[in-house]
Amino acid sequence: MMKLAALALGMACTLGAVTLEEVARLAPKEPVRPAPKALKDAVRAWAEPQFLTVRNPLLVAKAMKAAIERAGLEKVVEDVRLLHPSGQREFVVLVTKMVAACGVDESIYLYQWRDGRWRMLLESLNDGPAQPFAKVFAQSTQIHLSDAIDKGERIFAVGGHHLWCSSFWQPVRFRAWLIASERAMILLDRNHLSYIGGEELELRVRAGSIKARYVIGHPDVAKHSQAIEESYRREGQSVVLKSRTLIAPLEDLDEDLEGDPISYLLQWLEERIAPPGDLDYRVTELNAKLARFQLPKAVSPARIELLPGATGSQAELILHTAGKQTRVTVESRNGQWELEPERP
Repeated sequence: MMKLAALALGMACTLGAVTLEEVARLAPKEPVRPAPKALKDAVRAWAEPQFLTVRNPLLVAKAMKAAIERAGLEKVVEDVRLLHPSGQREFVVLVTKMVAACGVDESIYLYQWRDGRWRMLLESLNDGPAQPFAKVFAQSTQIHLSDAIDKGERIFAVGGHHLWCSSFWQPVRFRAWLIASERAMILLDRNHLSYIGGEELELRVRAGSIKARYVIGHPDVAKHSQAIEESYRREGQSVVLKSRTLIAPLEDLDEDLEGDPISYLLQWLEERIAPPGDLDYRVTELNAKLARFQLPKAVSPARIELLPGATGSQAELILHTAGKQTRVTVESRNGQWELEPERP
């Protein structure tokens, strides 16, 4: 037992290369939450030597996953993968998922290519014990890296829901770091209680701003829940909350489509595009609803397209219906989006 403890302590401090046999010895007999840090450190120490000097490392992840399966460790390590955050190839993220009670314990490590190797900038780990607001990310963790601005500075953000054994009401957590001068500095770390039975957390990141959208409880118990959008603005090496907007729930499309179905869909769109908020997200939400509706052949399939070049005050949409296109101008007036359709 003392030898195992010494091994765990040594790996946590030095992160020297280890074998899968050593990983197996650190695995608990039954999944716990959070997963032991020594186990997470060991998996990272096993994975790093396989990709740190590989300029195009993504294929390495497939070989690592295969090695874990051959070693019979799937019930300990659910996944190990590599990805370029937001497609930026000068950075790579190592994601490790440890099997935990009622879910997984996900760890995220960000690296930057420098001097012929990948050098770690930051780690995002589960750093809390099992408690009502434990800081555990779910499988739906989001990972975003903004484009660079002044002096190559970027914002890196991750977020996800806490996993517990029951209830759709779970803590949601998102974090953000400023990446500057080959260093990382924490900017934001938020926990909120969220309803995960509907929409999941949505993050949007730019070098100067962060937006988070998630679902909270509705003051009217009968309405259950509602979406909320928070907008943060970066100010130097910190961020401030710029706005916190409650998003009105969207009602389903009525079944009565008598008359001109295109006019009906335009009226439906006009009513549901109106509330203030992120148009890109709203269009995605409305398209998800359209995909579930039973529409007449004259307008099916129906899809809304947000054209490039949208601003905070004006945008253009196209309502695609059964081969026809109806162009729509959307403008922000008095805190509402107003729609001005042009016939096809």
